[in-house]
Amino acid sequence: MKSGTQSKAALSVNTASTETKPEEFKKKRSTSFNLGARKLIKVKPASEKPRFEDDQPTPDEQRKTSHSSISVPGNPATIIEILRTELDWFGKQWDDEPLEKRQKIFEIIARGEPPVNSNEELPLPVPANIQASPTPKFWRPGRKVVFPKSPSANADIKPIPPPQTPEQTFMVLNVIELAQQTKIFLSNCVNVSNGEQEIESLQPLLAITRDALKTLLLKCCHQFSAYPFCQAPFDAIVTETKSLPSVDETLRQGILQEVPVMISLIGYSIKRSVCGDMEQIRSTLSAISETILQDAALSEAEELLLLLLAHLLNQTLESLVKNITALIYSNSVRDSKSKSSRYIPRVKLQSAEELALDREQWPPGGCTLDSLIFDLTSGGKYDNRLLKAFISTYHAYASPYELLCKLLGRFHSANSDAVRLQVCIVIKYWMETQISDFQDQLLSQVTNFIDKSVHAHHTEMAVLLKRILDNQVKIVLSHQSSRVEMLPYFVNTDTVSPQGPINCFLNATPAEIARQLTLIDWELFSSIEMLGLLQVAWEKTKLQHRAIPVTRYMNRINSLSRWTASFILIHPQPSVRCEILKKFLLVATELQKLNNYNSLGGIIVGINLSAISRLKQTKGLLGKKYVKIWEDFDNLIIPSGSYKNYRAAVKNLVPPLIPYFTVYLSDLAFIDEGNPDILSCGLINFAKQELVYGSLQEIILYQQHGYEIERKDPLCSTLTALPYLDEQALYGLSLHREARAPKQT
Repeated sequence: MKSGTQSKAALSVNTASTETKPEEFKKKRSTSFNLGARKLIKVKPASEKPRFEDDQPTPDEQRKTSHSSISVPGNPATIIEILRTELDWFGKQWDDEPLEKRQKIFEIIARGEPPVNSNEELPLPVPANIQASPTPKFWRPGRKVVFPKSPSANADIKPIPPPQTPEQTFMVLNVIELAQQTKIFLSNCVNVSNGEQEIESLQPLLAITRDALKTLLLKCCHQFSAYPFCQAPFDAIVTETKSLPSVDETLRQGILQEVPVMISLIGYSIKRSVCGDMEQIRSTLSAISETILQDAALSEAEELLLLLLAHLLNQTLESLVKNITALIYSNSVRDSKSKSSRYIPRVKLQSAEELALDREQWPPGGCTLDSLIFDLTSGGKYDNRLLKAFISTYHAYASPYELLCKLLGRFHSANSDAVRLQVCIVIKYWMETQISDFQDQLLSQVTNFIDKSVHAHHTEMAVLLKRILDNQVKIVLSHQSSRVEMLPYFVNTDTVSPQGPINCFLNATPAEIARQLTLIDWELFSSIEMLGLLQVAWEKTKLQHRAIPVTRYMNRINSLSRWTASFILIHPQPSVRCEILKKFLLVATELQKLNNYNSLGGIIVGINLSAISRLKQTKGLLGKKYVKIWEDFDNLIIPSGSYKNYRAAVKNLVPPLIPYFTVYLSDLAFIDEGNPDILSCGLINFAKQELVYGSLQEIILYQQHGYEIERKDPLCSTLTALPYLDEQALYGLSLHREARAPKQT
């Protein structure tokens, strides 16, 4: 349709069009539409009524005026102008509308027919030949109350392109609805986590959020019907759940058997998982918004990615509810156990003579807790390695409460200042390296010990210990607090990247991708506690509650590998798959420069999956340079010789460094196999703990040297949410991309 006077002439307004005004939307609000020559000015705040430049009726006049039917031109720019007005109204009144009315309004606006109010549909016929406008006047989704802007000042962000058709408008509205419902759901999750609401209140909100996700998926994504192996992610979204996820029984039993100080540490790990889930939901929703809010129609690759993002969002929503349930349970168990505060008794340890007689009968490597404490506090030569190995591994055979009892008993029974000073040195190192052990009643007990017992014998040591304790107490209090905070910002549909997550990755430099991956990895790696690495806790059902940070980090590695393969395979053209494969190899090269061997290993494992390695057409386009890079990285992380190539490569490197975590998990599993923590005679197998510490000390060293990397959005957000297909679906997609060659007879 032509613009200018012809389009204005096409507008038909009834006889009273210059005099009539639409009815009010609500009791205290009205809206008018520009369908003729009049110009609609910017919508005023909710407390004021909207105005035309040439028409400013009073509220009484508007209420007395009846509406007469009008016809809508086939000009998308005018429809968009109407939609702008409508969305501004949505942003201020949306929460007052029932779900059924929201859906009705969606359907009306998707046809270009704005309602007079929330109760009455205005008959505005839309010509069937509406065409996309090449230069729409403007598009500004309202709803700014729903989408506060990101604080990231360095984001490379441009305005969102406008929707070109009513169908695209409907997709935009679906994204807005999904973001709105998700934020409401997260806000209630925060309240439930902090004890301000009941957990049952999340069930209807979760159902509404999943319905919004399902509606969006059905409207935008059609590839799941073309690929049977992609049906499972779609089915998981559309399947209705009638109950909330409950606390896993093994986790419940594990928490019950722990002492309060350990439960506090576990609860803190669960709280970090809750916050991690919320961040992943935000990043996933941002990626979904970026995929939808583009000026071009969705490609096959983008539809597949959208399906995977929706599946990831659905999984993370359920994971969030499960973690919140576990957090509430751990807090209740901790509070009930903490009410019966335990007094630290004065324990008398074995004497040196008694220990000397007993040692003669002990097998090599066997000892008792008393003998270990005596060796650390004999008053003689100070054994620094023994102290570090002991404090790092004592959780395998003693609780913090037992250890503090023994140390205080040794202090009070000592007959020399040298012994007392060495007891203080042990406590000092314990507080400096594992302050999270001093929670709940242990914190008050050790404070009382420093103020009274230590101060009576060594004033300077008491001052030093008190200063260290005061410096660490903020960390302790943050661990004790189970309060969860809402994200400081959420998705803003005005400022998300219009290029979409695929182009966001392809347009970024390999160096910047590597930096953002390293930033994400470091946050997870630095949060790992040594407790979760003892006794192979991440593999043992009864101890998995101690290894929640380890499990989260392992899941990240696995997600990165499968995302790498999925990101390559969603593209149907071999040339595009080859370019993306090259990009991943260049990213791996930059990761090696940053000493991030964990993400490097994850990417190489991903491109070595059978679904990728079998792609002969894709690999045939690589070129010798990239084939050589691939082979070199294969040799670097090959498991043969107990990862000897990797160990040689990192042996002389200077931190900061993120190690290839699989190597250390393999070492710890090998040490644990066939080596019990307690010998058959009842003694502690400390020879095993020294081997364990040999692996842990490298991790401890690397955790002490962090990276200084600035977050760059939207790239960092894109790399936080890693949607992927499982290996079976990946292989099915791989066969679809490049079928097997027929067998020659």
